[in-house]
Amino acid sequence: MKVEDLKKDLTSQIKNLIFTIFKDFNISNTDIDVYFQNYHCSIYVKNTLLTIYIEYAFDLGYDDLYISIHSQLNSKIYHNRAFIPVYCSLEEYMKFIDKKTILDSELIQIIKTLYYNKELLKKELKNILE
Repeated sequence: MKVEDLKKDLTSQIKNLIFTIFKDFNISNTDIDVYFQNYHCSIYVKNTLLTIYIEYAFDLGYDDLYISIHSQLNSKIYHNRAFIPVYCSLEEYMKFIDKKTILDSELIQIIKTLYYNKELLKKELKNILE
């Protein structure tokens, strides 16, 4: 198999994984870009609500998953005198969401879904990229 064919196949599998995790949401207008470099896989999930950056690193039996988020709704949230960083880790978003229990929107549900599926995402990325 050629390298380009392998990249296309891996990219397709990763996109299907992202679509599976977000199956309860309308992500038809979502762009998913996948990049491979050495022992890293970078995934950008972009739509009108947010941009999710997922980095999966794997090498010599070690693997790590880092997720950060940039929300397009920051100005609305800031207008309500609540603060959410422009670009921060998934865990920081969850801390903010937990403090503001009255917040409930599709954006919040997407972030929660990602948070609760983080280990599944890590496991499946490992299976795909081995």
